[in-house]
Amino acid sequence: MLPKKPLTPEKQLLKLIEDPVAKDTVSLAALKHHGLSFFSIPAWIARVAYLNGRFLKWLKDSKPRRIDSKAINIILFGFVCFLGVSFIITISVSILNQKKIPELTLQASSAIKQLEGFGEKTARGKSVAYYLEKVSARDIFKMGPKKTETALVPEKTGGSLAKILEATAHLKLVGISWSSDPDAMIEDTKALKTFFVKRGQMIDNVKVQAIFKDKVVLSYAGEEIELK
Repeated sequence: MLPKKPLTPEKQLLKLIEDPVAKDTVSLAALKHHGLSFFSIPAWIARVAYLNGRFLKWLKDSKPRRIDSKAINIILFGFVCFLGVSFIITISVSILNQKKIPELTLQASSAIKQLEGFGEKTARGKSVAYYLEKVSARDIFKMGPKKTETALVPEKTGGSLAKILEATAHLKLVGISWSSDPDAMIEDTKALKTFFVKRGQMIDNVKVQAIFKDKVVLSYAGEEIELK
């Protein structure tokens, strides 16, 4: 038999690759080499250098964006116009408010004067506040009609009837403040006075005989007459 020729290095490498045991050995060695290279300092330095180069290339290739100055000018102009319009509106409103204040003051002073004049015309010299307090203390305030209607009690005729008509012709029922002790508001259109009266009180020579929810009975010279 012929002696076996020694294998060449190429054939030995091919045999090593084809051998399963050799394949596993090579794979394990490659895995160990890859793991060691992942945690090695030179490998990390290489990776950082690669990323740094990529970043510098991106900065070099990127072009700076141009700012649109025209659009910025339009926005600024619109903002300035908005501020100007707001300022003008604020000034106009403040001027109108200042003009209204004297008018309100004048109206308030005239109303106070009217109340003071009304207080001077009330009966028995009592102030307006006294009567306003009495009126506000009542739950029901029934206003009488403006027209004065008279209902005569037909007991006597002639001179007595004419006298009571004459004595009460200028009296008008304004309103009734109803309560357990009601008040009546009667206006004297001739003397320009307003009287707050109760049952039994007098208006000149006319006596308040009775006060009902819708009418007042007055008596004069033995005759009675109703104000509604």
